[in-house]
Amino acid sequence: MAETEMVRRFWPFFALVFSIITLWAGLELALPLLLAKIPVFFNESGTVRLSWQIKKASVYRGIHLENLRLTDVPTGEDIVRVKELRLRTFLTGLLVRKPGLPELTLKKPELRLVRTAQGWNTDRLLGPPATEEPTASRTHIPFYLPVQIFASIKVEDASFLYRDGEDFFVDHLDLDVRLIFTGMTDLPLGMEILDRLSFVQITLGPRPLALNRNGRTPLQGNALLYLLIHKQLREATDHFQIDFQLDTRELLIAGQPFPLFTRIAGHYEDPSDRFVLPVGQVRMGAKDWLLFSGHIHNARQNVRVFDVNLTQTQADLSELRPLFQALEVPGISGRVVCGPMQIRGPLTRLDLTGQLEAQAVHLQTGNLQHRLDLKTALDARMNFAPSGPEEKLAFGIFHSLNLPELKASYNQAQIHGRARITRETGVEGDLTLKNFRIDPYAPGVASGALGADLRFRSPDDFSRIATESRLYLTGLRYYSDRSRSAPLNVRARLTGIIQFLEKTTLLELQKFSLTAQDLRGQQALQLTGQARTELTADAISGDTDLNIFSHFPVLYQSLPGNLKDSLADLTLYFSRGIGVKTRQQFTSGKQSSIKGTSVLNIPFLNLTDLSLKESIRISEDRLTIEELELVGLGRSLSGRARGSLGLGQKLDPDLDVALKVFQPRKQRIHRNLVFGGSFALEGNWKKDRIGASLDIRDLELTYDSCQASGCSDFTVQKINTALALVHDLSLPVQKTLESRVASPTLGLRPAANLTIGSIHASHSPRGERMPARYYYLGSAREKGLEAFMEYRQNTLSLPWLVARIFHHSDRKPGVISAENAHIYLADFNAARMAVQADARIAHLNLEPYLPYSRSQYNGIISADFHLQSRGLDRFLENATMRVSIYDLSREFSGFATRVVMPEKLAAVLVNNLISIPSIKVELKEGLVYSAVSLQRASLLSNLVATAQDEVRQDRIPLARFLESSQSAVRDFNETQLLQ
Repeated sequence: MAETEMVRRFWPFFALVFSIITLWAGLELALPLLLAKIPVFFNESGTVRLSWQIKKASVYRGIHLENLRLTDVPTGEDIVRVKELRLRTFLTGLLVRKPGLPELTLKKPELRLVRTAQGWNTDRLLGPPATEEPTASRTHIPFYLPVQIFASIKVEDASFLYRDGEDFFVDHLDLDVRLIFTGMTDLPLGMEILDRLSFVQITLGPRPLALNRNGRTPLQGNALLYLLIHKQLREATDHFQIDFQLDTRELLIAGQPFPLFTRIAGHYEDPSDRFVLPVGQVRMGAKDWLLFSGHIHNARQNVRVFDVNLTQTQADLSELRPLFQALEVPGISGRVVCGPMQIRGPLTRLDLTGQLEAQAVHLQTGNLQHRLDLKTALDARMNFAPSGPEEKLAFGIFHSLNLPELKASYNQAQIHGRARITRETGVEGDLTLKNFRIDPYAPGVASGALGADLRFRSPDDFSRIATESRLYLTGLRYYSDRSRSAPLNVRARLTGIIQFLEKTTLLELQKFSLTAQDLRGQQALQLTGQARTELTADAISGDTDLNIFSHFPVLYQSLPGNLKDSLADLTLYFSRGIGVKTRQQFTSGKQSSIKGTSVLNIPFLNLTDLSLKESIRISEDRLTIEELELVGLGRSLSGRARGSLGLGQKLDPDLDVALKVFQPRKQRIHRNLVFGGSFALEGNWKKDRIGASLDIRDLELTYDSCQASGCSDFTVQKINTALALVHDLSLPVQKTLESRVASPTLGLRPAANLTIGSIHASHSPRGERMPARYYYLGSAREKGLEAFMEYRQNTLSLPWLVARIFHHSDRKPGVISAENAHIYLADFNAARMAVQADARIAHLNLEPYLPYSRSQYNGIISADFHLQSRGLDRFLENATMRVSIYDLSREFSGFATRVVMPEKLAAVLVNNLISIPSIKVELKEGLVYSAVSLQRASLLSNLVATAQDEVRQDRIPLARFLESSQSAVRDFNETQLLQ
């Protein structure tokens, strides 16, 4: 009975032991079979495969694999190769809560990054980035029981291959990592895990690496890369050591040695809580370029204290020349002297004293040559760990600074400066710059020498900076295309304050002035003003007040040649200068706005009061014009605009505009222009409807000009019109115009709402001075132009129009009468617009519009005209046009025949032998058809037999017709006009 009770009591333990032994035996037997038979793919498509050969596989004794390969199957390129892998675990340590990895050894592993025609061999391994749903990130892995973990990882004789047209190969890399964690109940997943290490030793090296690179800049030889990090916590004592070395003295770059040696070593002394830096060294060849040593006290506390000394060293930069030559880049030369220098104190009050000198340092970047000489001494007390925003320091870090003298020369420029920061005097700084050439930095844009005197003052908390500076730009020349300006001397002076408040930064330019003079001292440009800007986290706001005045004749003489040609016609109007006064207020942020006034002053044009007042607000998707007003010409000119407009794809407009000019008496606006009458335009744009109203009453303009060749004048008299229109963008954009609309009878013809009294000048259209005033349009008794026009259904219609064109030798004016003219504007897209017109020409003299000829001839014609075209973006190609000319003189008919029919009819026939009673020309589908009627003119013409009464020439391409017509007009002169 007692035996049965004992068996019952220990039966669960025996069962657990039996299960563990059975599972262990099963894994021991199955593990080799599983590793031998199961292929491993690293992606779903099976294009990246892991393969190996089993040497040994045991749960107890570990796993030993050979020839392990991670292969990209499509390209056949290996990504990883490992000659031998040994893995041994300490699973029995789980029983005592000390699991570990006693051995993970990789012998001769090789990482290969290879580009092939199909891409990189790692493309299918990495794949596209996974799109995962955001989840709460874990910070710890709980164990529930105290556990101590250890591991030992070795990488022996590793190599790395990078192949992308050229090979870069690194060999003989050794890495040894040993870790022991303290007992812990959870495993941190962040940097906190470093605090759980009771022992760590990481060793990289110490065997030299073999480097090999072929290609344009070959690399060959050995380089020592050694890193030792050792940390051990024993009996509450912390031991830490670090040693880093880089030695390239046995490395050749393009056959040239690169003898660089760098070492930084340090260790922690636990009893004194001090980190010791016995050596920090950068050596090139046999000379130290940087050498320092020191201590960091209170290393494990929040307030660390530095005590570091830099020995005076001298770096000869020319020793780098072989490296730069090997790399085929511009070299560097000169010397840099660093130190002696000392760094003392905690980060909150770190003292830095020392010297720095650069002697004839020369380098090249691109096409720029740089030469620098510099010498300075530095004595500063800085704070690299401010306690909070309430502690305000100069430039954010300086308690104090003494830079007694800075001397430097850069290329041809000289720099002198000093700076001082103390609690008593605050921040003081001065910098002088002389003869800094801007030519190398703006080639083909500008040239000249820049100088500056900069001075700034501030309290030591850097809360307010006051500056007073002067800038000089001597011999400034700039380029426009291939033209270069004449030299100017520019002087600028500014006085300003910068204030750093709690949530705002204020920039206040109290006074700003700029002048530009030519080399004779004559002023070309003057600018004065002031500005204020406020910067916050969300917006920028401010206001400016600028006055600009240009002495244009002086400025014009300095302009590049091509700009002179472009502005030559304006020199007369701007001869007394140009002035602009503007005052603006602006904000920029989620809601932006601009508000202000501007006044234009052009003395020669009597424009001294042309002013613009605006208030515009801009949101994320809309522009709102709260106020926009234009006033001038003694308030006889006024304009306004109000409304809003969308800034996105949806305009959703709501705009109202108006422009008025009222001058009841003629007034000379400037020397060349006289204006009188009234002009009024009001319009609005509401969603899809555009409305406008035009009202012109007795408008008159006179332009006159006198030059060395003589004086000329041009006058427009009595323009009157009244037109209201509404354009509806919602209407269809396609419209068919009728080919012919019946003309209204004279009794029903509406009264004219567009009239022009006359347009006349002292010269004919071709530029000949006339003995008496010449009328282009109009006559002494009748109006030059009368018409009725209306705008309906997006179409501008002229049911009737009469224009009288006068020639001084004519007894009566020529008349153009048009009817049924329509222009369909669609949606303002020229490709969808259409035009139609019918007109009759009576007794019109073309002679004043043709090239000059000493021959006396009568250019009077009468004609009928019809035009219809759809698609005004290609007006002539899409046009259908018919012109029938009759009543043309015998002298003029020869020239007209050569224009319309240059190939079929010899002009010599039209010389008192044959008269031309009529000419017909038709344009259709890009082809020109012409017909010339013939009639014998005298008895002598019987000697010339014409084959027919009409000569036709069909299907001339429009381009060839225009070219031949232009040639005929060009050749029309006294020697070619048939007598």
